[in-house]
Amino acid sequence: MDMYVKNGCTYSLRKEIRERTFNVVCKITPEQIEDIVVDALECESNYWVGVNNTTPEWVQKPHGLPVSQYACQLLLEGKAVTLFDIEDEDEEWELTLLKLLDGIGMALMDDDDSADACLQYALFGKIVYG
Repeated sequence: MDMYVKNGCTYSLRKEIRERTFNVVCKITPEQIEDIVVDALECESNYWVGVNNTTPEWVQKPHGLPVSQYACQLLLEGKAVTLFDIEDEDEEWELTLLKLLDGIGMALMDDDDSADACLQYALFGKIVYG
């Protein structure tokens, strides 16, 4: 089994006939999660996605705290955040921390470290927008 380290992540590769299996072990801190969520919602993904901040958990949002930071706080508390297509508000998706972590893993395997890629992989399992 081949092992290598890239950008602080340890990659373990196992070759099989006509198939490759990749196992990635990567430490992700709450601060890194916040960086990804804030970057995605405020910059990289805001051309296609919005945050539904009308659900009950948003009543507790502290005044002055940006929506993106509170969305991250909710995710880190194990709650879901509802996102919507800005061109079709009836199209909604539920983002959880586990989905986001899966999206980050898929983006790493695709060698795309953008916050937008992490979010799209989390919601769709592939790049849909852009």
